[in-house]
Amino acid sequence: MREENEIALSEFERSLSRPTMLSDPCQEYGEDCLGKILAKSDQQISGVDYSILFNTNLPCGKNTEAMYFLPASIDYLSGLPADHAEMLEEWLGFIVKNIPDIESLNLMNSFSSLLAIMFESVTSSYDVVSMGDEECGEKGWGISHFEYVRGSLIVCGLVQELSRTRQGKMIAKGFIEHLLGRNDEAANKWLIEIASECEEEIDIFLSTEQFDKLLLD
Repeated sequence: MREENEIALSEFERSLSRPTMLSDPCQEYGEDCLGKILAKSDQQISGVDYSILFNTNLPCGKNTEAMYFLPASIDYLSGLPADHAEMLEEWLGFIVKNIPDIESLNLMNSFSSLLAIMFESVTSSYDVVSMGDEECGEKGWGISHFEYVRGSLIVCGLVQELSRTRQGKMIAKGFIEHLLGRNDEAANKWLIEIASECEEEIDIFLSTEQFDKLLLD
């Protein structure tokens, strides 16, 4: 994990212990499945594993047990792994649901710092990925061309979901203010991307004048 994560990470380690077992209250996963996840080091856990750890509809254990894995999951997503979309919905839902618990454990500052580091990493460049007929066909999409911005699901998903809570809205506001302060080409493109994908939320953070200036630049 990157050096700048260490202070925030240590706060989680002091407050939460790595679970030795997961209670599986819904009896959905089984000891074998959950045991294999826990047998992995934090660095070996995959996006599929995280989708299980952070599933709020079918929880694998207590919230505080899964919460231990938040720092490692944030670091994992910073690298934009190929399977990150498989965990993203559960991960975002878990964060929003558990922000009050994160705050009650006095981990909000550390958690915000970890998210800010990830946000900076993902938005450090603005890369448009183009997929042709063959790539779309391999995914069974039935279209001949598709374009997306690398990391957009994470960035826009965070802004949308965090904006649902008072505490989360402050974190999202920090993201937007950071991009405005950078004032470089990648940051400006990300602001436009966020505005186009988060139409309901962006009015909270950007004035009409600020947005018009981005378009003109």
